[in-house]
Amino acid sequence: MKKQINPSIKAHLIRGAFYLLLLLAVCAIPFTLAQRNAFKRPVTVKLPGTVPRVSSAMRGRSPVAKMAARLLHPLIPNSVYMIDDGTAEDAVAWGNGLQNDEALWFNQFEVIAGQTMISTVSVAWGTPVFPDPAMDGTPVTIGIWSDPNGDGDPSDGVLLGSVAGTIQNSGTDTFIDYTFSPPVDVSAFTSFFVGDMTPMNNGPEHFFQGIDEDSTLHRQSWLAAMSSGGPVDINNIGNNDTIGLIDDFGIPGNWLIRADTGGGASPTPTSTGTPSATPTATAAACSWSGGSDLPQAGARFVGVFFAANGK
Repeated sequence: MKKQINPSIKAHLIRGAFYLLLLLAVCAIPFTLAQRNAFKRPVTVKLPGTVPRVSSAMRGRSPVAKMAARLLHPLIPNSVYMIDDGTAEDAVAWGNGLQNDEALWFNQFEVIAGQTMISTVSVAWGTPVFPDPAMDGTPVTIGIWSDPNGDGDPSDGVLLGSVAGTIQNSGTDTFIDYTFSPPVDVSAFTSFFVGDMTPMNNGPEHFFQGIDEDSTLHRQSWLAAMSSGGPVDINNIGNNDTIGLIDDFGIPGNWLIRADTGGGASPTPTSTGTPSATPTATAAACSWSGGSDLPQAGARFVGVFFAANGK
């Protein structure tokens, strides 16, 4: 004879299975919502078969400086495009550990209606955590690039305008203004990029680019360079073989690079760069590829310079 399951036990089993299914459904809801609400960005790293090594160390900053920066933030006009809080906790370099190689550093911004004539780009160089006055006087090129399809990906970015200038007041959280005359018009786009090109040298390596790491991470700060250490293509960002968000190189943060359409962009003393010719070119197509996670011979490095504040 077939043994019958006790009706009471059967009821318990059915009830238990129901509770298990209910628990799984409840656990799945937050995951589903997170997936639906996740901030989507395009593929972010284009590499030539080698991943630059990132070096980092613990760092710290005075809470007084952070508080002062946040108090000043609301005083900045709405005409200023910015994603930083005014303080650089770290500074970043592109090179082989002994010298710098040419690199492009830039932020992506969504166009604000009525604020489309970019007259000034402002950059705060280095970090007060470990100032390097030897950087002052270094020649740099400041650029504004288009984002033709508005997807936030710079691989099709084309140079709209540039000015030549020098690094000044490095390591002081002072924004240096570089003026475009005439201003660069971005009204034809929904997104654009602003930033700078830093030069190669024969050493020692300098950590040019200040980065804000203790405010909201926007994933809008990019690096573009050549893995060989050779000259970058400033006209067509996609012609460089290493392109990525700095976050994806293991250094999450926001460049201290801003754009202004109304003048008076910075709450700190500034100086002005010298205008230069404005080259333009047609964007070239490029492909995205991954790479090994181990440095290889001849690989260039993203270096980050950190130091803890003394008490």
